[in-house]
Amino acid sequence: MAPGQTFIRWKPTGLYNAMINPLINYTIKGAIWYQGESNTGKPKEYGDLLTTMILDWRNKWNQKDMPFFIVQLANFMEPKSQPVESNWAELRAQQRRISQTLPNTGLAVIIDVGEWNDIHPLNKKTVGDRLALQELKVTERKNIVADG
Repeated sequence: MAPGQTFIRWKPTGLYNAMINPLINYTIKGAIWYQGESNTGKPKEYGDLLTTMILDWRNKWNQKDMPFFIVQLANFMEPKSQPVESNWAELRAQQRRISQTLPNTGLAVIIDVGEWNDIHPLNKKTVGDRLALQELKVTERKNIVADG
């Protein structure tokens, strides 16, 4: 591996060019986005970044209404006994706003599923079940309660 190649995958262009761009010629029916922790330092920017990415992916796959499902950040870290400002809460609010603003998007709320000491919830089944409900509501137009 050439010097510096190890770190290119963590750069936005490296991630896109290595992981998304090679898929553009494939047919997809939708996307699930389960990310956000690395953006909690600047949560107000996240809404614009995610919106731009969703619109770009829809454009790249030539599907203006491609379903896009967001997994909201889970609870993580020790709970606070008093209300405090929280970048995590702000980022969750941005995820919620996007899911209510952009058409054909859904939000799987998992605030109750996380672990205080692990950024990745152990309960993957509940996350999948909630994503499935969003898909039925958004894509299949089922009249179901899918929002938390």
